[in-house]
Amino acid sequence: MRGFLIIVLLILTMDVTSGQISIQPIPQYPVINGSVTLSLTGITDKIEAVIWYKGPNRSPQYEILVYVPGINRTLVGRPLYNDRISVFNNGSLHIKDLRLTDGGNYKVTAPTLTSANNVDVTLTVYGYTEPINNSTGLIIGLTIGTILGGVLIIIISVFLCKKILTKKNNESSENRQDQINVYENMKTAQPNEESSYTDLQFRTENTYAELKT
Repeated sequence: MRGFLIIVLLILTMDVTSGQISIQPIPQYPVINGSVTLSLTGITDKIEAVIWYKGPNRSPQYEILVYVPGINRTLVGRPLYNDRISVFNNGSLHIKDLRLTDGGNYKVTAPTLTSANNVDVTLTVYGYTEPINNSTGLIIGLTIGTILGGVLIIIISVFLCKKILTKKNNESSENRQDQINVYENMKTAQPNEESSYTDLQFRTENTYAELKT
């Protein structure tokens, strides 16, 4: 334990320089209830200790854990540590049963005998599915467009059918009305036979009277 404290004090007092290390989230798009490994790579020298942070800076209140690799592996949980977090022998951080609150800025300090290696990474925890890639989005867009197009065609067809039926009904009503009007006109135009007979009788009586005179 004394050796561990010496290493931690060495980390805090040595000059901090930027190394060539990097952190890669595996998988690239971690989701809720899944797991992720913040893989620490690029360190060629022997790592003396690893300190993980989550927050805006490397203050003690943002520490997750301090880990000393080697035969006597030592892990000390710090203020932000919980039982869903573990660490591999190479210093990589593993988080299981992910929650949205696990997303954020992660920082690590992994000093060797010659330098203190610092690197940051931003972790994003997604919903229940991974982000849709371009090809999947294109297929979904085409499918939705096809469905909407079919619905639009059906609506237009129904509208046109109703319009045609309405027009035919109006034409039929007009034809029936025309037939009624023609019939009434023909009935009105029939000659008055009684008037013709009366005129003829009147003229015959006049002619007889003239002959008698």
